[in-house]
Amino acid sequence: MQKLAYSLLFLLAAVAAVQSSPASAKEMTAGDLQQICSSANRDVDAPCRFYIMGIVQGINIGLGMADGKVASGRPCIPDDVQDSKFEVLVKAKLGADLMVNPGDKELPASSLVGAVIATAFPCNKARQ
Repeated sequence: MQKLAYSLLFLLAAVAAVQSSPASAKEMTAGDLQQICSSANRDVDAPCRFYIMGIVQGINIGLGMADGKVASGRPCIPDDVQDSKFEVLVKAKLGADLMVNPGDKELPASSLVGAVIATAFPCNKARQ
């Protein structure tokens, strides 16, 4: 568990470093991904797995939203939203939800994040 916590901290630091690069403030490049995925050490390579897993889970959530299978609908995220805003929103929801509903700890994290973002940034009917 401690290795997972350290891996998550490393991932956050790596993402923060990547996002400050001049290429793009919001997008990781293939070169950036190669850099975090180049270790032969499984513990050090955890950020690579987490990033890829996040993309795959995001695709699945997006497909569910597109198919109308997600109750909260699809989000419309403004271009000027800072990445830190997403982190604040998700952390607040995690704290509040899991305190009231401890059984939700077993739910897929990607579903919780998707619901938080869709609720925080709902689309207007005209924008869909």
